[in-house]
Amino acid sequence: MFPLAGGGHVVYWSYQLHELPWGDVMWKPVERRTLAEAVFDELKRQIVARGVEPGDALPAERRLSTLFEVNRNAVREALKRLEQARLVSIQHGGVTRVLDYVRHAGLDLLVHLITDGPGQLNHDALVGMTEMRTGLAPDIARRAARQASVSGPEGYASSDAAHAAFTCARQMQETDDLRRRMELSWAFWEALIDASGNLPYRLIFNTTRDAGRVAGDLLVEVLHDELADPDVHRELAVAVMRGDATGAATLAFGLCERSERRAARLLAETGAGGPGRVAGPDPWPDSGADFDSASDADFEAISAFAGRPGAGSRDADRAASERADRDGD
Repeated sequence: MFPLAGGGHVVYWSYQLHELPWGDVMWKPVERRTLAEAVFDELKRQIVARGVEPGDALPAERRLSTLFEVNRNAVREALKRLEQARLVSIQHGGVTRVLDYVRHAGLDLLVHLITDGPGQLNHDALVGMTEMRTGLAPDIARRAARQASVSGPEGYASSDAAHAAFTCARQMQETDDLRRRMELSWAFWEALIDASGNLPYRLIFNTTRDAGRVAGDLLVEVLHDELADPDVHRELAVAVMRGDATGAATLAFGLCERSERRAARLLAETGAGGPGRVAGPDPWPDSGADFDSASDADFEAISAFAGRPGAGSRDADRAASERADRDGD
């Protein structure tokens, strides 16, 4: 039995675990419907959970075939996938050694790390993903706003992408279904990243989106506070379309920070945390600040501090939003 990386829990599957005579590792036979995928998932689970340590040699293909009760072709395909994910190194002579995935694997591994098993999120991977979004989102929004204000072909293309983000935000306002809002949110951020013109950001987004879809409904709970406020998505799109780089960055940070805080609270509530994370009191204590209930005077002061041109009050932003609405119709 192995504690899983995210929450210190063991995931029991629907079939019996068997203690097999290779070291101190407990392997389990896999269902015969998806052989290579099942072998890959089990080996990946053991590697990530440190059931086998970096530098350890995996059993030979023939032995793994016996342990998993599958054919050697399935084992061979699974090992190739592990090598592609940089979880193992297949050396001369056929010896397969475990790599330290933290040092060798790429961002694509996030898709495989986001869940610890059916119905269980990997808390460390999830919190890390929300932290990454909070870090990147302001720069994405800032660059999108700057590009949208540029004249010439690139500027026009960026402006079209920003308009697509605004359309997604409007559609989010038209539904109360959080699952639907989450899909629209992916499309919203995809459009903003396209508007930023930054290819590496787009590649990072592709991976995080795929990981988020693997998490499915479990992610809706984490993103709840962000998805519950489509108005801010719309304000962000308007700021980008106006070329307000500072205002867009501020809104993007505030929006994504909601999910980061919620993920951290859920981590603290469950008491789950892998290496490097300590579960304890709420790491985001409520400061008592309520931006949504701020007066127009407060809003004006915040806008002035952020350097948002033409954003003297909520009325100014509402007027800009209405103009964007008319342009979209």
